Formats: sequence, structure tokens, C-alpha cells
Amino acid sequence: MKKFIYILLTIFLLGCSQITSFKSEKNNDENNAYDLAIISTGNGKGSLEEGVGYPRIYTIIKRAKGMYGENNVLYLDSGGNFSGTTIANRTKGSSSVAVLNGVGLKATTVGEGDFKYGLKGLTNLQEKSNFKIIGTNIRENDKSSFLTHYLIEEIGDKKIGIIGLISPEFYKDLNGEDIEKISIEDPIVSASLIVKELKKEKVDFIIALSSLGNDERTNKEWTSGELAKSVNGIDLIIDSGKNKVTSFQIKKTLIISSKEQLRSVGIVQVDLDSRLKNENLNYKLIKTEDIYRPKENRKYKVKKGDTLYSLAKNNNIKLEELIKANPEITDGRTIEIGREYNIPISNENLSVYNKNNKLLNIEEDKNIKAIIEKINKKRI
Repeated sequence: MKKFIYILLTIFLLGCSQITSFKSEKNNDENNAYDLAIISTGNGKGSLEEGVGYPRIYTIIKRAKGMYGENNVLYLDSGGNFSGTTIANRTKGSSSVAVLNGVGLKATTVGEGDFKYGLKGLTNLQEKSNFKIIGTNIRENDKSSFLTHYLIEEIGDKKIGIIGLISPEFYKDLNGEDIEKISIEDPIVSASLIVKELKKEKVDFIIALSSLGNDERTNKEWTSGELAKSVNGIDLIIDSGKNKVTSFQIKKTLIISSKEQLRSVGIVQVDLDSRLKNENLNYKLIKTEDIYRPKENRKYKVKKGDTLYSLAKNNNIKLEELIKANPEITDGRTIEIGREYNIPISNENLSVYNKNNKLLNIEEDKNIKAIIEKINKKRI
């Protein structure tokens, strides 16, 4: 078991009496360590390397597995990934599927733009996927099934139930022929029924992947907030819809959402043994701007007392590298107070830079980079 530092989640009040502040009261006792990590994204819109990017998301996943164990990490997505970029549209979503397979996505749901290629296109994507596309409130009128209605994962001796809910407003994205084939049922009614079914299956923790959204642009009858308010038993809602805030809590349900186009990644720590639902979760959001992105050089303004030697030593670079990056140092030793000089970035001085600027060093995974490069070359 591992020790974790307090994380206090700032909650944005939406003017609703059912919304309460969410925080963790976990202490540093070894017996109260979290035993599950959920990595979450949503509404990627076909992005691969934009924002945080999948090569870095996979690094986050691998680090989490190193902390919690290989089987104690779930990567979940709340939909909206198969269209939106040139490569996604050209490959009809296959580019996104290839990368999501590579990073080990467990499940997603149907989000904005995912009906772009019709039901046949979505079925083809599911057949190519190593992950499940969950449509709890989608029913096939001919009684056939092309999407999973729910998923149960076992973490140790605990059962995790995963459902996927989409808005009936997505009917507008379907063509006439497809509209006759499926029914998109009321998400709150469907969720209520499936939660009861999962409880009969002795599920300990229920997650809803939702593309319902939660702001004034969303149908008020079908929001993640209404879902949490109306259906007891859902512990976590991961939402990819329209949201003004990235996290809030209604009753005992935490609702989170990531920024679109991979501009942020959510991390939820879960204590599956806790009976206090308000105190068994920690949530953190890693945004694009939190991550250090290497450049050839960075700028440093010389202060009194600085020397060429001290700049090289303090930044873990060789003196000749510093001089090479600053050709204006013609005599090889003179620097002027108040003037900006280039400091070359290297692996050796990266940790120093991150410590001073409070940025996260999350390198891009080479294997996922290779998958993306292959996609771009072959245009699959």
C-alpha cells in the first residue's frame, strides 16, 4: 500500500442546493491508501497528438500502473473521438481506434460526432476495437445488439460496473435509414434500471460514461447533473458533453469532465474499501499547460552575481554548450547583468527547470508515437 498526499478538489457551485463541495479527507496512514486509479478523457474529436496527446497519456497510464499495479488502473473515455480532424474523417475513425487500442482504452460511449459514419460505420469501428463502446440507453429495434450495454470489471475482490449514456438529441446525427433501426431511450430511466441490475450483480462501484453535458446549452432533462440527482448508486460520472466546470458533486456522485481535443486528462483515485462515499475519491486534472514541452533553448535574464560558469553549473550543461547557444559571448566569458541568454534544454537540466517552474515532466511514449507516425504515413 502506498501513501498519498492530500488533494483538495476545488468545486464550482452551480447555484443548485444539491451540489456540495467535494474533497478528500484521506490522511497519510498506510492503511488508507487508494487501490484504484481511473484515467479519463473525453471529446477528443479525432485528436492524436494535440493537447496532452496520446503519447503522453500513455505515459500517465504506465506511471499509474507502476504505482497501483497493472490490474488496478482503468483508462476510460466518455466519447466523441472518431471524427473532427482531417485524419479521423479520412479514415472514418480508424485512426483513433488504432491509437486507443495502443494505449489500452477499456471503454468509451457514443459522443459528439460518433454517429458521423452511420450505424454501419460505428459497428465497423467496434469490430476493430480492443475496447468496448457502451450504449446503455441505445436499443436496437430488431432486437439485435451492436453495442455493449454495460461492462463489469473486477479489481481485486471488488466489482466495477461501467455504463454508457448518450443524449436522445443525437438522433439529429442519424440518417433516415438508421433512425428506423435504433431507439435512444431516456438516459435517466435507462440508468435507473441498469443500476438496479448492477446492484443485483453485487457491483461495488458504478461509473457512468456520459455525453449528456451539463450547461445551459444542454436539454435540462438530460444532463449529468440531473442523472446524479435522479439516480442513486452512481459513484462517478465521466462526462464529455458541454460543461462550464471540470468537476462538481451532487449528492454522493462526483461528476468530472476533461477539456476537448485532449487538452486535459483526469485522474481519479479510488478507495474501494471505504464506506464513506464522500471521502473515498480524489480527483486531479492535468492540463496541457501543466506539462513541460522541451524546446531547443529557454531564456534566462542574468542577475548580479551570475557568471558564465555558474549558469552552466546551475543548469547542468557544459560551458561550451552555453557559449555555443549564445554567439554574442564572443570572448567566451563575459555576460551582462539584465541581458537574456539562451539556456539549452537537455535531459540533464530538465528536472531543474521543472522544479523551478512547477511543470510536469511527462515524456511522450515512443511506441504510441510510432503508431501515430505509421497512421500518418499510410493514411489508414
